[in-house]
Amino acid sequence: MQRLVIMCIIYIKYKRLSFFDESQPTVQHKKKISTMITRPQNRLVLMLIVMMSSILTLNLKAETNESKPFNKEIGVFDALQSDDILDITIETNLSVLVEDRRSEEYQKGMFNYEDSEGNDNELVVKLRPRGKFRRRICDFPPLKLKFPKKHLKAAGLAPKYNDLKLVTHCLDARSEGKNNVIKELLTYKLYQELTKNSYRVQLVRITYIDSNKKLGKIKRYGFLIEDTDQMVARVGGKEFEQLNPDPSIIATMNENTMAVFQYMIGNTDYSLAMLRNLKLVQPKNGGALIPVPYDFDFSGFVNTAYAKPNADYGLRSVKDRYFLGLPVEDSYLKRTFSLFKVKRRALENIIQDQKGLSRNVKDELLAYISTFYDSLDDITKSNERHLYAALKSTISPERPVATNPILGK
Repeated sequence: MQRLVIMCIIYIKYKRLSFFDESQPTVQHKKKISTMITRPQNRLVLMLIVMMSSILTLNLKAETNESKPFNKEIGVFDALQSDDILDITIETNLSVLVEDRRSEEYQKGMFNYEDSEGNDNELVVKLRPRGKFRRRICDFPPLKLKFPKKHLKAAGLAPKYNDLKLVTHCLDARSEGKNNVIKELLTYKLYQELTKNSYRVQLVRITYIDSNKKLGKIKRYGFLIEDTDQMVARVGGKEFEQLNPDPSIIATMNENTMAVFQYMIGNTDYSLAMLRNLKLVQPKNGGALIPVPYDFDFSGFVNTAYAKPNADYGLRSVKDRYFLGLPVEDSYLKRTFSLFKVKRRALENIIQDQKGLSRNVKDELLAYISTFYDSLDDITKSNERHLYAALKSTISPERPVATNPILGK
């Protein structure tokens, strides 16, 4: 109301000064206006006009840059979800990012993607190398992406979940790097088929642009892993970070499903006691802890060139299997085996339908999974020992095992 009164006063004064007179002013008219402007009371009016003009301009800019309404449940990962391969562009100082890979400092960059409606979107992002082993040995290190919360909010996205992991191509060899990325992506998708207590992933084609123009564009495959906080919230609890958790507080069926899955893909690069390559989720209702695994590049399923067999368990090949699950009664293992058998066709279809892999690579993956199901059949047919003990003795899908002639055919 006060603003309206001031504007009315200014308008009336404007009229008195004949500022809105569209006729060509005469010399006398100009002289009259000049005299009126120099009067103290009219100078005050002119000052008000200038002030009001500035206020109106600022308000107009504020309205123009007003943030989009945001949904507190839709994070940046949700916005990037697609059934297809998502094309993204990351522009930053690439030479610093690649060469100074020990740094824990974030550097600024820009993240571009096209949404499901075909609109181009640009987000400010902060990046740094992440991981331990891969950061050291990869030609191109894996990355941690952090999106400033105020920019997410302005883009209409929930600011709460603003961290993502980006699994990069690692190796400069284009074909091998691409295959490794997609095979590891598949491990996450296979586990999602078995349980919702898992990380979501999104395959991306990335164009890296060096902001300093020292390096040319790099185009490679990678995949994004959802924010841990969002995964934990989706599972329905909070993260439990205490080492050496008592096995009695671990959800037996969830742990058993996770352990048999790790056995299926031939992965021993994890530890429940040390919380290595897995997160524990404590349900809000105070229930038992749920393990959620990640990082499967050392598995026999992915079979990267840099992966080494785990000598601690007597493995001689990356593809050898060794069961690291907690001891359980046969009744639990039977239920878990049943789940995997029921899901076999779905798991194989996920591999068959995955884009970006050759027919030969898919056949190799399917053959490796098939040896796991052969092992399950042999274990359940044997009455010589308990299921857990039988599972612990299985090792290689590629050669006979002297200690267990039933397996490895």
